Amino acid sequence: MVIVIGVALFAFIAGDAWKVLQPHQSHDVGEVNGDALSAQEYQGLVEEYTEVVKLSRGVSALNDEQTNQVRDEVWRSYVNNKLIEKEVKSLGITVSPAEIQDILKAGVHPLLQQTPFRNPQTGKFDRDMLNKFLVEYSRMKGSQASEQYAALYKYWSFIEKTLVQSRLAEKYQTLVAKALLSNPVEAQATFDGRTSQYDLLFTAVPYSFVPDSAVSVKESELKELYNKKKEQFKQYQETRDIKYVDVQVTASAEDKAAIQKEVDEATEQLAGVTEDYTAFIRSTGSEVPYVDLLSNKTALPSDVAARLDSASIGSVYGPYYNGSDNTINSFKVLAKGAAADSVQFRQIQVIAEDAAKTKALSDSIYTALKGGADFVELAKKYGQTGESNWLTAAQYEVLSLTEII
Repeated sequence: MVIVIGVALFAFIAGDAWKVLQPHQSHDVGEVNGDALSAQEYQGLVEEYTEVVKLSRGVSALNDEQTNQVRDEVWRSYVNNKLIEKEVKSLGITVSPAEIQDILKAGVHPLLQQTPFRNPQTGKFDRDMLNKFLVEYSRMKGSQASEQYAALYKYWSFIEKTLVQSRLAEKYQTLVAKALLSNPVEAQATFDGRTSQYDLLFTAVPYSFVPDSAVSVKESELKELYNKKKEQFKQYQETRDIKYVDVQVTASAEDKAAIQKEVDEATEQLAGVTEDYTAFIRSTGSEVPYVDLLSNKTALPSDVAARLDSASIGSVYGPYYNGSDNTINSFKVLAKGAAADSVQFRQIQVIAEDAAKTKALSDSIYTALKGGADFVELAKKYGQTGESNWLTAAQYEVLSLTEII
């Protein structure tokens, strides 16, 4: 018995080892027009598109559902591009660099409206912003480009590639549409379908009105229909049937008392602090940092904004319970003031090989401007427009909050 099991086990292991050592094992995920897509190439396309989606949505990771959507979209795009690629190649249809430049110059393509290269005032694609970025990136290529610049360049490379594929598809579809000619029979049928009118009466009997006893269905009929229709409902993604228990976790009376005590102590400490609020807020482990700037009421949480008029300068308001987010809060009003809600500015952004050279270049530009140099002409020297822009308080506060998060 021991010998038989040992031989069987060896045969099993040897069989698996033979499969591993077999050459020419298929590692393809699909095939289009005879061209196989390897798993490695497919994974590379998925990773590329994943980074594009994350950058577009401003997130650091995708959940399982979003990842599956990315995989489906990558495969769909691959199939479409391969099918069109074969046809346009045989027809001699191409897209020249000049055509892509015309698309960028027009700036109305939907893909361009999704990029970060948009004018903050108009919200439209800004070709100057793109050129400025490409110039800065090319200067950094000799050194080690920052991770953010590298990611943004990969994003733009994807957009540029997609623009070419999109233009090829447009050309091919236009060619097909122009090749379709109407005939007299079809034209007459279309005309009759639009002009002919009929008077009719009809009646409908809902299924719910038909008693089950009036219909007899054989088991063989059910099986026949099942076999006929089952391919329509085939699922290509793995699914699981699960059972779970939904337990709502709520704070106990002891938990609430402990939180209330902690907030009471922090409130008392906040009332006694008169300087160096940054160090105090950091010592409490607060998730919201202290920013020594006046904030517009609209930038504050709604529960705080609603109570501002009831709080005096230098006093602490709270603790109070906020039912909308189930929190206990306190805040202190340090100052109130009136300020302009927007500022007009111009800027020239430059990046050199390292921080020291960047600072030296910035200093030379600053010195030139102080000496009376023309701002716009100097900006054009570095591939920028030098145009004035408006920045509102709301935009600045949202930007600051985004950077903090």
